[in-house]
Order: sequence, then C-alpha cells, then structure tokens
Amino acid sequence: MSKFHLLSPVAVLAVVALFSCGQQAQAEDTHHWHIKTIPHKQSQNTGVTPSVGAAPPAGLYNIGAAFVETPLGQAGNTPDEELWPCFGGGGTAQPDCAFIGSTGTSDAASLPGSAVLGTPAYAWYLSVDSTDAPLQPFGCNAATTADATNPCGQTDTWYEDWSGDSADELTYVLEATQNGSVVADSGTVDFGPNTYGGLTPVGDVVIYGDQNFGTYGVSTGPNNGACEADYNYPIPAAQYAPITAISESGTTVTVTAANSFAVGDYVYISGTTNADYNGGLAVLTAATATQFKFTGTAGMGTATAGGQAILYYDGTNVYYPKIVAAKKTCVDPVASASISGAITLQEVKLAATTDVESAKYTKSTSAATCAPSGGPPCYTIIFTKKVGVVQDWYIWMR
Repeated sequence: MSKFHLLSPVAVLAVVALFSCGQQAQAEDTHHWHIKTIPHKQSQNTGVTPSVGAAPPAGLYNIGAAFVETPLGQAGNTPDEELWPCFGGGGTAQPDCAFIGSTGTSDAASLPGSAVLGTPAYAWYLSVDSTDAPLQPFGCNAATTADATNPCGQTDTWYEDWSGDSADELTYVLEATQNGSVVADSGTVDFGPNTYGGLTPVGDVVIYGDQNFGTYGVSTGPNNGACEADYNYPIPAAQYAPITAISESGTTVTVTAANSFAVGDYVYISGTTNADYNGGLAVLTAATATQFKFTGTAGMGTATAGGQAILYYDGTNVYYPKIVAAKKTCVDPVASASISGAITLQEVKLAATTDVESAKYTKSTSAATCAPSGGPPCYTIIFTKKVGVVQDWYIWMR
C-alpha cells in the first residue's frame, strides 16, 4: 500500500467531482460520473459495543443498485452536482445535506455518514408524463440530439470495499440492454488509483451518474448516442513518464523520468519496484525535463527502473477518469411488453461492473490509435482484474 497518499479520498473527490467524463463522439453531450465514500458503521447505536469477528475475504461487495428519480434540473448545492444524492457532514465542510449534518439542526438530529438519495423506480416513461411520473422531467427515449443533455434518471450503485488495495486502479462499466440490443454503455471508466481500498473503517462507496438511453439522433455507431466514446484516452505522451529510478533523502523523493510535468502538478505513480510508491498521488515541488520531486514519508526507500507517472491534475484540467470506449452501437429503447401476464425480454437490464485492476501501459506510434489524443506517440491500457463486483437489475419502459 502506498505511504504517500497526499490526497485523502475526500480531497480527491473535491478535485475530480467537477470533471466531465464521457463525451459522445457524434453528439454534444457531457456525461458526469461521480464517486463518494461514507465510512462503514458497525452499529448505529453508539451505546453498544459490537462483537468483532473475522473480516470478509478481500473483495468488493454489493450493497445496492437502482435507477432513481431525482429532482433533475434543480440547482445543485455544489457546481455540476445534482441536488441528490447529497451526503451528511454538515456545516461549511459539507453543505449539501445540512439537515443531516454533523452538527445537527433544530429539526434533525446529527447523522454524519448519512445520505439523501433519489427514489428507486421500476417503471419509467419513454416520453414525459407529468401526471404519472412528475419526478421524471424528461423521457427515457433519447432519440434526438436535444435529448443528449436531458437525462431521465440517475444510476446509483453502492458497494463496500474490503479489497485493501489502494495501489491499483478502480474501473467501472455500466451497460443497459433491451432484448439483446444495447441502449446505453459507459465504456470502461478508469477512476485512477483506488483511494477507497484499505480505509479504516472500510468505505461504503457509491458511483452515480445521470443517465438516458438511445441514439441521441445518431443511429450509426460505434460510440453513438448513449454508447460512450473515448474520453481522456488514449494517454498523450506528454502526460506519461516512464520511471527509470526513485531515490529519497529525508522526506524528499526524487523520480528520474523524462517528463513534461510542472511544479504543482498532481501525478499518479504505479507499477514501480517499490510498493510504497504505487497508487500514490504526488504534488510536485520541483520538475525538470529529466526529474521531478515531491514530499513523501521518510523511510520509503528507492526503486529501480519500472513503472510510470501519469498526469492526474495540472491545476486547471483533470485527466482522470478516463473512458475507454466499448465500441458499442446504441439503439433507441422501446416500450416493454408482456404476453399472458409474463414479462418478455423487453425489460431494460442494467449491469454495473466495478473492478480493482492492475494496468499495463503500452506505447503506440499508430496514427489511428493515437488520433483521439492528438497524434502519436500515446499510451494505451490493458487491465487485469484483481477483485470486483457485478450488480444488475431491471427496469420497465412504458
């Protein structure tokens, strides 16, 4: 486990919560994925000391998934965030849910670690129905270009992280299918280092994002409509630095690597020969074309050639998460149906796969491969799963 997570999971959230992380190749849409952790509580009764048995095996564990109604279109409490879900914490540190904040209010007890969520629903409407579905302001049949920015609901997937792994990368895939056809696909969303692994207490993690289904008026694929295209991927060579050595003097860490980084950049380090450095987010205190430095923890030691540093945040732009397109072709959803009271295959199945994975980066000089990142050279990723969880559920289209 890395000894120099210079950003806590909450601080990481503050940096990445504003990113735009999923553009359609053929429509002017920006898809937002957000991630948040709430410390796990063994007992809600503070007067009870729970007995302590064995922890679960290392892994990610499903604790809930739903497609939910939220007050879409209402002003959020933080930029680019919907009003829900919002999280307890209270006061200026977490203004979203002041009424369940850590300090309490005149009409609500102190409930830190709580969340206000949208309402899960099974039946959804392809078109607006203000009478039967007043909280669904947009139809779920995103068949026109204008629908690209009009999500009909929000996916919420919750899991508990017992992986103990903060050195590898957290990836997420959400796919929606209907009668064998794809109506939405997120591609592989790479959030970067799994800062939620190894927390004490363990983290209950939610990944959530506004969602619609269909073509957005573009019927040809791949990567049309709600089938996401590459985003921040592949990695431009200027954002990638292969590491040749790491040394330490006191708490000052010096990394030898040809790079284009600058002082103040946040870089993500992985794959080195010293596990203490892997999975860390470092804020650079010095940078030249051949070396960069940051403040670590005394005693971390050295590393020989191997691994990489990747630009995470440069003070203006966030380069994580990355979306690796699944190269799927989306179709428009249709009304679900039943025969003699039995449900047919026309429900929409939502399946979310969340994994902690090691990543292998490969340099490419192919003009076609590197075109999305501005041309060669660039770096592509191959993931190898360590632990993960699959969550699937169904909704009905009317």
